[in-house]
Amino acid sequence: MAALRSAGERGDAEALRKALDAASSKDINAQDLDSDLTPLALAAQGGHTACVRLLLTARADPDVVSEDAGNRAALHFAAYEGHVEVVRLLMQARADAAASSTGGTAADIARQRAKEWRIGGGDGEEDIEALSQVLELLA
Repeated sequence: MAALRSAGERGDAEALRKALDAASSKDINAQDLDSDLTPLALAAQGGHTACVRLLLTARADPDVVSEDAGNRAALHFAAYEGHVEVVRLLMQARADAAASSTGGTAADIARQRAKEWRIGGGDGEEDIEALSQVLELLA
């Protein structure tokens, strides 16, 4: 599990591929003891598209939620960060866009993040455009 988590979090697709070859089927959806996140949630949060693709191909469940992180799943993390391609992959894998966390659905979270960035918390128009694209995918 540690190798899966570490590779997914770092975005190291080659290390992740090796870890997946050695992992059991239950490890792929196992939640980290420290963060309560799955390898897929960690990769999604970091915007590591290649790792997300590998994990989904290996049948990672996109809807495993982290109770310690407000009942968020991989889609919530990717939407919050504005990772358009990751959101696209998760939606193609049939992630539940209607799943609600303490911050609402993934779309609610993306809307709130866009509002924060408009007020001045983001890096500019690129961030807001990414969140707009995320919201289109989640519609």
